[in-house]
Amino acid sequence: MDIFNKKDTVRLKWYVAVLALSWILIIAFSLMWNIRQVKLHISEMARTQARSTYEKDIIYRRWNAGHGGVYALVKEDTPSNPYLDVPERDITTPSGRVLTLINPAYMTRQAHELEKQTHGVRGHITSLNPIRPQNMADLWEADALKKFEHGVKEVSSVRIMEDKVYMRLMKPLVTEKGCLKCHAKQGYKEGDIRGGISVSIPMSPFLAIEKAQMKNLTAGHGLLLFIGLLGIGLGSYRLNKQIIYRKKAEESLANTLIVVQESNRKIMESIQYAKIIQTSLLTNLDYVKTYLPNSLLIWLPRDIVGGDIFLTEFLDNGLIIAAIDCTGHGVPGAFMTMIAVSALKRIVKDERCHDPAEILRRLNYIVKTTLRQDTEYAKSDDGLDASIVKLVNLTTGSVADDCNPSFLTFAGAKMHLYYVNNGQVSVIKGDKKSIGYKRSDLNFNFTDHSIDIESGTCFYLLSDGFTDQLDINDRRFGSRRLRDLLKEISQMPFEKQREMLLEAFEAHKGSGQRQDDVTVAGFGF
Repeated sequence: MDIFNKKDTVRLKWYVAVLALSWILIIAFSLMWNIRQVKLHISEMARTQARSTYEKDIIYRRWNAGHGGVYALVKEDTPSNPYLDVPERDITTPSGRVLTLINPAYMTRQAHELEKQTHGVRGHITSLNPIRPQNMADLWEADALKKFEHGVKEVSSVRIMEDKVYMRLMKPLVTEKGCLKCHAKQGYKEGDIRGGISVSIPMSPFLAIEKAQMKNLTAGHGLLLFIGLLGIGLGSYRLNKQIIYRKKAEESLANTLIVVQESNRKIMESIQYAKIIQTSLLTNLDYVKTYLPNSLLIWLPRDIVGGDIFLTEFLDNGLIIAAIDCTGHGVPGAFMTMIAVSALKRIVKDERCHDPAEILRRLNYIVKTTLRQDTEYAKSDDGLDASIVKLVNLTTGSVADDCNPSFLTFAGAKMHLYYVNNGQVSVIKGDKKSIGYKRSDLNFNFTDHSIDIESGTCFYLLSDGFTDQLDINDRRFGSRRLRDLLKEISQMPFEKQREMLLEAFEAHKGSGQRQDDVTVAGFGF
């Protein structure tokens, strides 16, 4: 079937024409912009040279004025200055040589004549009221001098002089103290603008540079234009072929999507059912409350299922409480919890081991050997952290004082027991050994801790998902903040404590993602 119809062809040709025209306009605009920048740069180069020439004139004028003028031999090209009316303008040395006084204007004029002969640079001292008639301003200079009277500091432009192109620049001459020797009789005062110096720089060297750059710019943009149009042509050819197969690909993708959605539905159904199974492994809190009426539990898997689990096993006269944090999240973590739960039930119920430290030791052995992580060929390296609490002398219902437990026994594998009594928060740290990993020692003996129970004491077991939670600035909730929180809520009813713990956790998390599974178990007497 011909999928690529006439409508597609017309649309593609229209797109290609628009794209090609756009590329031509972009190249044209770029070329014009770059040409303008080159012209501005060349003009600025010439202007900069003119400024340098002007500044050089000002420097040697100041030097001359500062010395009150200098004397030079009277020669054919250096006659006496008939416009210099000062005493001792001309003097004769004892040897008979005739010297004439060279003032700043005379020196500048001779320097300009020499520079014109050697470099073609023109210089002109000018004024609207000159002492020397040859210093009368031309039309361009006269216009510049009028602008100086209105505060303009510099005038420049490209002009044609004697059929040659020059960059003309003119800046004002300000009357300085040394100038009054010659110009005071004209009525000038120190600080007055009495004229200016114009500098004309030949543009031929700069125009040669400009021409070369223009040639390179034109060639470069022409090459870019060709490459761009070639790319558009090749691209349209490939696009033409791709459009032919587009609908077939879309149909194939749609069929694949249906398959993926169906597979995803089945996977999600399996995971949801796994959640039901994992949740069923959790302790029945209503039953726990018959023994521990003052208690709470927070169990928040990061995903649908998780790697945290909370278990209780009831003894003839007591209770075993276990909080376990397995490797990973989601389905891998949930598999680990199944192994941990099975092993724990085997230890406590079948083997009737009720000592927390011994339970952890056996749990370490079972997990490690079950996953064959005690061998060199094991591919996995998974395990868990755990805390075990043993309470004895418990009864259901309203318990008499002599039936309350007088102490509890705790053992931990990289998990701790927090407890609060009389506003003081204490921490019983578990051993710094995890359970079941390749590096875990099969012969390690965990440590039991016995704690006297006083009325009003609250105990808490937590996985590290609570304290490791990051806020939007990547700062942990932390153990210090946890201690402050436990101290604040310990006198509240346990239902209220649960609410406060969740509120504090969510406030810290903010709009961020939960990093880990979270388990918090609390109870008190």
